[in-house]
Amino acid sequence: MRSLPPPIPGAQGQWCLRKKLERRGVKTFGHFHCHSCDNRWTSAHAWAEHGQKCKVCRQKGWIKPWALWANASRQKSRAVPGPPHIANLCQRCTKGLPCSTV
Repeated sequence: MRSLPPPIPGAQGQWCLRKKLERRGVKTFGHFHCHSCDNRWTSAHAWAEHGQKCKVCRQKGWIKPWALWANASRQKSRAVPGPPHIANLCQRCTKGLPCSTV
């Protein structure tokens, strides 16, 4: 995972395997990999227990992040402008648990 850059340039922390870092109920950055079409993406709306759909192939089922960002400090990251959150590709949002406002 050393090849993955920080989600925000200069961010202090590291990528950790989801299975080793079960941060249930905590929103963080996550890195995803769709095995159907080989698309890879990073999302600021990642949860260990919820997945996302690939926006390229929209394969069936939810893809959980394989890596989650663990901040070096316990402080919340500053909001950084990015692309809009696509709620219909987010498992948490489709369950009625919006994640953009957490």
